[in-house]
Amino acid sequence: MTYSLGTLAAIYQYLKFDNGTGFFTAGNTLYQSVDGEVVASATIVAVIGRGEASGRVYLTDIVGTFQDDEIIYEASYGGELQVDPGIETWVGDNPSYWWDMATPTVTDETTIKHGGSHSLKCVVDGQYDGVVSATTSITNGLFYQASIWIYGDGVNTLAARVRIPTLTYFSGMDDDDGYVPPASWIQHAMVFQADGGGSYFEVFAPTGETSGTWYLDDSSVKKITNAALANGTLQDTESAVTLVPDYSYKSPDIKIESKTRTRAGRLYTTKYGSYKHFSFNVNYVSSATAALVNSWWETDTELLFLVTSGGVTETHSVMLQGETPIGGFNAPSIEYYRGKINLETY
Repeated sequence: MTYSLGTLAAIYQYLKFDNGTGFFTAGNTLYQSVDGEVVASATIVAVIGRGEASGRVYLTDIVGTFQDDEIIYEASYGGELQVDPGIETWVGDNPSYWWDMATPTVTDETTIKHGGSHSLKCVVDGQYDGVVSATTSITNGLFYQASIWIYGDGVNTLAARVRIPTLTYFSGMDDDDGYVPPASWIQHAMVFQADGGGSYFEVFAPTGETSGTWYLDDSSVKKITNAALANGTLQDTESAVTLVPDYSYKSPDIKIESKTRTRAGRLYTTKYGSYKHFSFNVNYVSSATAALVNSWWETDTELLFLVTSGGVTETHSVMLQGETPIGGFNAPSIEYYRGKINLETY
């Protein structure tokens, strides 16, 4: 397992805004507009100074290039551009606005559907079998969000992309590896910048796949427009450290509650919530790491604590608590330090 501790900016790039109110919300998508056109996008991880004239917005999944001192927005969207987004128009078993790629078997599905009365059922028996949608008219250089709902068989792979005309795959759904969609409706979405006069979806069996059944419904293409604001500058990342706990590592949940007794002696407990407490000893820490961790403790810095195991990372927002975290030497060494790390979520 790997244990990392650092400021938000050590793990995520951030925008520092100092002109305008930063009414941004974690989890939303943020965009930057230059001369009326969106040039970059990112997902908001956290906001420090929300609603104030200055602060930081921490970002991940950055698309495009943020430019200094240009307007930054949370997103709103224009009207639906996709023709027949619910795949409701059919002539027999032929959808009016989707066509075959290679030789799939396509039928009108009325039982397994996400919305409306119909979905598109596609059965494939060879690689590159699939379907392609009608072309949507888009404007070169502008940003759009594309999405589609997919229901799979939980066994066979598929690939999905938007051609603009550059091939842009949905995350994890490229032709080399493919994606195994579960037997349930999952929405897949992406942000892309138009580099041609139109866009269309392609969903197909990737290289090496020779069978599979899946369903498509509620496809969408919408222009990203502007809503809410600040000027900002993208900052470089800062420092983070990797810590090696010894056998003392603990991570209990601490309840927030109060207890009172009546005159008759009955005990009542009022529960307000809980928080997580991490506690562990560290040894043979360099002087640079010790100084950095102790400075975070002295300044009550808001930190992220990442615990990675088996390729899965848990992320916790924490602050250092207790006494000075790292102090004495690891005797007989006078180069390395030891200490106790106490972290609490907030």
